[in-house]
Amino acid sequence: MKSAVISSLVCVLLIQGRVMADEDAWMTLSQQFATMNAEIQALKARTSQLTASNNITVAFHAWSTRNPLNVAAQSPIILNHAATNIGNAYNTLTGMFTAPVSGLYDFQASIMRFQGNGKGNANDLIRGAIYVEDVMVAITLSDLRTGYLDHGSMHAIVHLDAGQEAYLKNPDDKAHVYFGHLQTPYTTFSGFLIKAD
Repeated sequence: MKSAVISSLVCVLLIQGRVMADEDAWMTLSQQFATMNAEIQALKARTSQLTASNNITVAFHAWSTRNPLNVAAQSPIILNHAATNIGNAYNTLTGMFTAPVSGLYDFQASIMRFQGNGKGNANDLIRGAIYVEDVMVAITLSDLRTGYLDHGSMHAIVHLDAGQEAYLKNPDDKAHVYFGHLQTPYTTFSGFLIKAD
C-alpha cells in the first residue's frame, strides 16, 4: 500500500513537473513568436518605405530666358526657366537643386559664352562647373578665341543626402557672360534621381 502511494505521488510529481515544463516551453514559444511577429512587422514597414522611396520621380531641366546672362565671379549661374521640374526640387530664383530624398543623382550641364563683339582675346574663355554644396564635381569651358561658337558640357553622377544642394556655378575669380535665350537654350542645367536609398 505504501509503495502504491509512493508510486502515485511520484506520478503526480512527474505529471506536475511535465505540466510546469510544458508551461515554461509554452511561455518561451510565446515570447519567440512575439519577437518574430515584431520583426516581421518591422520588415513590412521597411519594405513599404523602400517601395515608396523607389517610386519617387525627381527630374529637372533648366535654362535662362535672359540674354546675355551676366554672372558675377564665384557665383551660381541662375537659370530662371525650368522646362521640366518634376518634384519641384530646382529653384528658378536661386539656381539651386535641393535633393528631396537621399540617393544617387545624375547631373548634366552645358555652357556657351555670349558672343558679343570681341573675339580673339583671353576674356573670350569662360568656365562653368557643377557643385554639390561647396565641392566641384564637374567643370567645362567655352572658348571663342578660335572665332567660332564653342560649347562646353559636363556630367556628374553623385550621391546626395536629403537636403543637400547641387548647382551650376561660375568658378572663376572674374565675372562671365553666358549665352541664354528662351528659344536657344545653350546654357542649361539638368538632373534626375537614379535611385533613392
